[in-house]
Amino acid sequence: MKEQMTRPAVLVATPHFRLSTSGRVFSSQSKRILEFLSFANILRIEDEFSVLAAREVMLDRWKPSANALDVLCLPGTSWVLVEHSFNMPWIFALLRIRAVMKQGFKPPLAHPERYSWCRPRPERISRLSELGVGIQVCARSLTGTGLTAETAWRLIEAGMVHVLSSDAHHPGDNLLSEELKHEVDRVAPGAYNLLTGKIPEMVLNNCELPKLPLTT
Repeated sequence: MKEQMTRPAVLVATPHFRLSTSGRVFSSQSKRILEFLSFANILRIEDEFSVLAAREVMLDRWKPSANALDVLCLPGTSWVLVEHSFNMPWIFALLRIRAVMKQGFKPPLAHPERYSWCRPRPERISRLSELGVGIQVCARSLTGTGLTAETAWRLIEAGMVHVLSSDAHHPGDNLLSEELKHEVDRVAPGAYNLLTGKIPEMVLNNCELPKLPLTT
């Protein structure tokens, strides 16, 4: 495993993006993201807090090109955050994730707790982990109710998560809170700092992630 480098606090913005998006729309979105990064990092200079940008990529095409994925990755890495439609059957989801990997990229999978294939068969997460896929659960799911929240908490408790993200969509979304830290550590001691700090830093340093389940 590559030695990790210590870095200042980092926030990674991952606006939604569809593989089927036209080149013209992609160029327009990219311009807006650059404007956002410039503005955000000017505001954060005094706090020693940097902001990066990637994409959360909807796999709505079967064969993503390497050129397309290369500009969607987390900066300086081969990790590209992916998602698929909530009701996609397991075998189709697996094939689309593998198609990304065949192009030489490492996909963290966003919010598996929302997918119909995960809820009845969470052990499928182990299969993805063995392939080298990262697993990212959303704080928004943990603070919700119903089957999605139940599945998210079950994955946290079982050590079947690499990263806990905010899924914030608005400036007032304070989802990664001290209250949530207390709740996560109560279910899985030490997990909060691992999932919001140590392992995300491994992703930013382009490291391979540990196989699931994790032991904290």
